[in-house]
Amino acid sequence: MALPVYVYSAPPSEDFIRHNSIEITGANLDSRILTTLEKYRVIAIGEHHGNDKTPLLAGQIAEALTQTSDVVLGLEIQKANQFGLDEYGRTGDKYLLRLLAHFAREYQDGRSSVAMVQLLDMVRKNRKIQIFAFDPDFDSGGQDRDTKMAENILKVVKANPNKRFVLLAGNVHSSIKIGNFFDPNYLPMGYQLSALPNSPLKPANVFSVMTRYEHAKIWACINNNVEDCGPMKLKEDTSSYSIAVPFGSYFLVEPSLSDEVI
Repeated sequence: MALPVYVYSAPPSEDFIRHNSIEITGANLDSRILTTLEKYRVIAIGEHHGNDKTPLLAGQIAEALTQTSDVVLGLEIQKANQFGLDEYGRTGDKYLLRLLAHFAREYQDGRSSVAMVQLLDMVRKNRKIQIFAFDPDFDSGGQDRDTKMAENILKVVKANPNKRFVLLAGNVHSSIKIGNFFDPNYLPMGYQLSALPNSPLKPANVFSVMTRYEHAKIWACINNNVEDCGPMKLKEDTSSYSIAVPFGSYFLVEPSLSDEVI
């Protein structure tokens, strides 16, 4: 699994990857990764829902950042679940999670996986981490949802000027450039964090981590039908990302923005 920040339509050269990648091993992030992340107020992590690697990465990043500041860990969970998440954080009683609409809903798209519960359990013991559900309870469609996500996050950003934010959401939401594979004019949540009027954030304050997988199985939904949710195998990546280094997982900062990874 490769974890680049900015993603090219065509991968960078093997030589670039070989000289700039940082291996991810064990529970603790390499100090060089932490040094990079500490420059930013918001780290938006994009994922394919239903995998067990990205929630762990989000937890590792949140934990590492508490060395220098308090952290808000934002999750793509509807706001109505916030009280239950707070109670779980206070008690550690997993039965409370089973009662939440997010985990009990019929439409299971991978955001309520065992890995997500493990993430909640991992960070709840760290009192310097606050869990925040930023998905709106109601929206009129994809673009409205991303805008409301950004608005929800910015309210908490403004109320917590001294905290860093780690956000875990789908790749489309976490992008910080206009456009995606289905709409060249789409304004993702990540982009809007610094673009909305009266935002306290500038583009240089928001760091986007987009995840690539050499090969992976995920739990996902093809569309909005419950019966179309299930295990899926992602297309194998045979690009230079997969062959440049022998690492199982690595972190790579790329020099420019480009197309979304799907």
